[in-house]
Amino acid sequence: MNADFFKMAKRLKTLREDKELSNAKLADALKQQYGISISKDSLQSYEVSDLNSSKVRDGQLPCSKMNTQYIACISDFYGVSNDYLLGVTDIKDRNQNVREICDSTGLCEWFVKYLFQNVNDIEKMQAWNTFLSPNLDRIMWRLIEMRGIKKHLESDIQRIEKNIGKCDSYTISNSRESINEGYKTFRMAHFEAAEELKEVLRGASAYADLSKKVQDINDKIDEKEGW
Repeated sequence: MNADFFKMAKRLKTLREDKELSNAKLADALKQQYGISISKDSLQSYEVSDLNSSKVRDGQLPCSKMNTQYIACISDFYGVSNDYLLGVTDIKDRNQNVREICDSTGLCEWFVKYLFQNVNDIEKMQAWNTFLSPNLDRIMWRLIEMRGIKKHLESDIQRIEKNIGKCDSYTISNSRESINEGYKTFRMAHFEAAEELKEVLRGASAYADLSKKVQDINDKIDEKEGW
């Protein structure tokens, strides 16, 4: 898949701000940790996402010129995958297995990571699978619904950000209303999905734990009786 440089520029800025770093401090950190020299001005230009900016040349955002070494180092510094930084995927995790499961199943990143962290033996995994199987269809449909709403909303936001300087007040007002309504719908779907997933996860966890206890006590009885 091709990189989305508009999304990449936005992510570079968001990731830096999340760490509460200035571009100067980021440049120092990258120099100290990876031995690469990127000026604060270059780092600032990589965050430009406005095609009308004076820093844009031939319709290409500055971040499209970033070399592979810089991409690899900056991704590692922020603890995200190269593909996430490049806007190819929305999955931040650097674990290839997590990304592949998210992409193939549509399951959200936190849920897949939760399974990796908590389902750490075969018997428990089988118990989880037994409980989750009959509930998986409705969970999948809920996640697919949320993904569709999110994709549509992000597309609207990107379109408006790129063209806001060319829009009249009437168009901007309508766009604001559309985005706020879309966000309200997404927030409600997210809340309902979260509650539904919590219920299923609590049930799956209790089922798995109880199955393990039953198996353990049976093993002790077998050992006591010499079977």
